[in-house]
Amino acid sequence: MQRQNRYVCSDCFTDPGLMRFVEENAVAGECSFCGAGGTEVVAARIEDVAEHFQESLKREYDLAVNQLGWDGAEGGYLGEHWDGFDLVTEVIELEFPHGNEWDLLPALFGELFDQDWCPETPTVWMMCNGPDTAGSISVE
Repeated sequence: MQRQNRYVCSDCFTDPGLMRFVEENAVAGECSFCGAGGTEVVAARIEDVAEHFQESLKREYDLAVNQLGWDGAEGGYLGEHWDGFDLVTEVIELEFPHGNEWDLLPALFGELFDQDWCPETPTVWMMCNGPDTAGSISVE
């Protein structure tokens, strides 16, 4: 997946932390994802936003392969886990006002998009919150 020379504007997000990061790091006059633009710089490099996004995500979540056991008989991880899309849209509940999440999320996750994710410390998280409790992060 090519992320080179792509830019994203703060209007592509509703999360205050992501919006602020984009605004503070804007270097381009047009968004590659929604087409917003004008006479001022409005969009940050997707590589920079992706790095910030992944660092924020990894404070609360990790790849399931790093945290959970595998049940070969059942063919799945032992513990609650989600794919990248479900983690962001259903667990963290980030919103994408332009409906461009299928283009934007793979760019933010990079090669990690197709991986399964879980809470960073699943045992403690499940003991404290119960298995049916959704987690949340602020991407700041």
